[in-house]
Amino acid sequence: MNPAPQPAAARVVTKWSVAGLVLLVPTVVVASIAVLTSHRGSLCLTYGEQCSTVPGEAL
Repeated sequence: MNPAPQPAAARVVTKWSVAGLVLLVPTVVVASIAVLTSHRGSLCLTYGEQCSTVPGEAL
Protein backbone atom coordinates (compact mmCIF):
# COMPACT_ATOMS: atom_id res chain seq x y z
CA MET A 1 0.00 0.00 0.00
CA ASN A 2 1.56 3.27 -1.14
CA PRO A 3 0.94 6.44 0.88
CA ALA A 4 -0.78 9.29 -0.93
CA PRO A 5 1.58 12.02 -2.18
CA GLN A 6 1.83 15.11 -0.04
CA PRO A 7 0.36 18.38 -1.32
CA ALA A 8 2.87 21.05 -2.32
CA ALA A 9 2.10 23.23 0.72
CA ALA A 10 2.83 20.36 3.11
CA ARG A 11 6.20 19.73 1.45
CA VAL A 12 7.15 23.39 1.82
CA VAL A 13 6.26 23.37 5.52
CA THR A 14 8.22 20.13 6.01
CA LYS A 15 11.31 21.58 4.33
CA TRP A 16 11.18 24.73 6.49
CA SER A 17 10.70 22.60 9.60
CA VAL A 18 13.76 20.51 8.78
CA ALA A 19 15.79 23.65 8.06
CA GLY A 20 14.77 25.11 11.42
CA LEU A 21 15.76 21.96 13.29
CA VAL A 22 19.10 21.77 11.49
CA LEU A 23 19.87 25.40 12.39
CA LEU A 24 18.87 24.91 16.03
CA VAL A 25 22.06 23.06 17.01
CA PRO A 26 24.53 25.66 15.64
CA THR A 27 22.47 28.42 17.26
CA VAL A 28 22.72 26.75 20.67
CA VAL A 29 26.47 26.19 20.23
CA VAL A 30 27.12 29.81 19.27
CA ALA A 31 24.97 31.08 22.15
CA SER A 32 26.83 28.84 24.60
CA ILE A 33 30.18 30.12 23.36
CA ALA A 34 28.97 33.70 23.72
CA VAL A 35 27.91 33.07 27.33
CA LEU A 36 31.17 31.35 28.26
CA THR A 37 33.28 34.16 26.82
CA SER A 38 31.60 36.70 29.09
CA HIS A 39 33.21 37.58 32.42
CA ARG A 40 30.39 36.11 34.48
CA GLY A 41 30.22 32.95 32.36
CA SER A 42 33.94 32.30 32.68
CA LEU A 43 33.78 32.79 36.47
CA CYS A 44 30.94 30.30 36.68
CA LEU A 45 32.78 27.75 34.55
CA THR A 46 36.15 28.17 36.25
CA TYR A 47 35.31 28.79 39.90
CA GLY A 48 31.61 28.03 40.20
CA GLU A 49 30.93 31.60 41.33
CA GLN A 50 28.15 33.94 40.17
CA CYS A 51 26.29 31.17 38.38
CA SER A 52 22.66 31.91 37.59
CA THR A 53 20.04 29.48 38.73
CA VAL A 54 17.07 28.57 36.61
CA PRO A 55 13.90 27.81 38.56
CA GLY A 56 12.29 24.45 37.87
CA GLU A 57 9.16 26.08 36.44
CA ALA A 58 11.22 27.79 33.74
CA LEU A 59 12.61 24.47 32.53
